[in-house]
Amino acid sequence: MANSDQIQRKRRIQRKSQTQSKSQSIRKPQTTRTRQIRRSSSIKPDPEIQARIDAIQVQISQLQGRVELTAISEEIGRIEERLAEYPVELKALQRRGFVHSRQLEERLQLLDGQWAEISPRLRSSLRQHRSRLKSDMANTSRQVNRAQSGQPSALSNAESAVEGLNVKIDAAEQALKSQFSNVDGELYIINRDLNQVKWMMDALEASPEIRLRAGEGPLLAVESEWQRDGDEGPKGVLYITDQRLLFEQKEEIVTKKRFGIFKAESDMVHKLWLDINIGDIASAEDSEEGGFLGIGKADILELTCSGQAPISRARFHLKGQESSAWRAEIRRVQTGITAGERSDDGETSVEHTFPTHCPNCLATLPVPHRGANRVTCEFCSTVVLPG
Repeated sequence: MANSDQIQRKRRIQRKSQTQSKSQSIRKPQTTRTRQIRRSSSIKPDPEIQARIDAIQVQISQLQGRVELTAISEEIGRIEERLAEYPVELKALQRRGFVHSRQLEERLQLLDGQWAEISPRLRSSLRQHRSRLKSDMANTSRQVNRAQSGQPSALSNAESAVEGLNVKIDAAEQALKSQFSNVDGELYIINRDLNQVKWMMDALEASPEIRLRAGEGPLLAVESEWQRDGDEGPKGVLYITDQRLLFEQKEEIVTKKRFGIFKAESDMVHKLWLDINIGDIASAEDSEEGGFLGIGKADILELTCSGQAPISRARFHLKGQESSAWRAEIRRVQTGITAGERSDDGETSVEHTFPTHCPNCLATLPVPHRGANRVTCEFCSTVVLPG
């Protein structure tokens, strides 16, 4: 019996050993597979795919600011600021002596009325575009989040969504700008005109040579060169008022050089060279000279004057303004158009009374320009003084 029990015990030990061996042989492949799975999950995405993911992340970040249409809101704010500021600036110029401001006043009033009509519709349209773009932004953001998986289809969808949102924002901005572009453009021109008037008034106030007559109103001023000797001459400022055309030399003249090359001493020369009554300008011609393919051309104004003027002809190179505008302005003064553009209604002007017919040949005399102190008969050339 003892031997039988020992035999049975040995068999149980052998079976247990075989079972453990089988169990270890089964678990070993599972451990190997688990390690393989862990290694595959740590593999980095393809560099090209990662670059595309990074690119759309940057793009969506940039678009998040644009969907608010902040740039358009700022432009609208600037327009309203200028509509409020420019009339104040114009009033300041009137106090300084710029009396021919009626046209600018009317242009500003017209723009203010246009803006009052445009603004409510514009702001409503802005709100609508902003609401739609925010909804589109939310949809696009979801597409971009899906693209983080690196799946090619999700990535392509996200890229298309980002590009589509960018197109929609551009279209919204253009649609809104089209509603106020005319007002914005006209304000730009008015700002340029105001700056020209400021520059003119500054130059007149700084001049030790020029004194305006009673009721005389300045109109335009420009840096210019009086080409007295062919293509050269004194440099300074050319002015036109409702009574006269003036040229004042305003130029730094070198009086001493070091080593014959470098400026050592200089003087600022102020001299009123020309003082011509507008009525004594017989003709004005404008032209463009020089330049290459339309670039760098010089605006030239040439005047022919009557016998009462201090010179018979004058030629000016205008710098920064068109000579055609100056020719037109001279004509406007001579025909009396500028007289109706005074903001003071002529309250401070001094006007002379002339006869309507020539005392020599009885021909009808031309209507004198504003501020004229004489008029010439077109038939017999008699100079007629005010009565």
